[in-house]
Amino acid sequence: MKDRVLIKYSKISGWFGLIFILGLIFMSYSSFIKFYQNHETINWILIACSDIIFIIFILFLTFKYLIPGLTGRVAIELNDVGIIENIRKRQMTWDNISGIRLVYSKSNVSIAIDLIDDSLVIYKSKSIFRKPLALVAKTFYGTKILISTQYIQGKNSDILKQIQTYYKEKTATNRVDRPAS
Repeated sequence: MKDRVLIKYSKISGWFGLIFILGLIFMSYSSFIKFYQNHETINWILIACSDIIFIIFILFLTFKYLIPGLTGRVAIELNDVGIIENIRKRQMTWDNISGIRLVYSKSNVSIAIDLIDDSLVIYKSKSIFRKPLALVAKTFYGTKILISTQYIQGKNSDILKQIQTYYKEKTATNRVDRPAS
């Protein structure tokens, strides 16, 4: 077994995101120009304000998903200690994982990491959305850790199988290495 497995961000998702963002920018810009040329002050001010919010959102998406996808960065690292998930900047140890499975929502497929103790997850970022998202995930899927597969390179089932295989091998190795109590 390999010492480390690196699962990269999806380049296809990155390119699709770039095309989508460029399309939205074009539509927003054309609306802004139309209202400005027709001297519809209220409308172009509203469009300008929404564009500012939109640009902030675009910058967030660009740095969070687009650049990592296009540059081939690692989304998930499996190593001797556990899982390092770079999408939401989380780390889980193999000893704290009780199961790994796919969960389906209306528009997305995610990998659910079932934990023994939720408090042992290491968070590398301080997002204001972390706690509400974890609460929703725990309520609907029974775990606080969901890893969206839409940003990860490969088929959902192949990604799951790769993580489950590594998990089984690591937990089997850890059981053998532990002294009997």
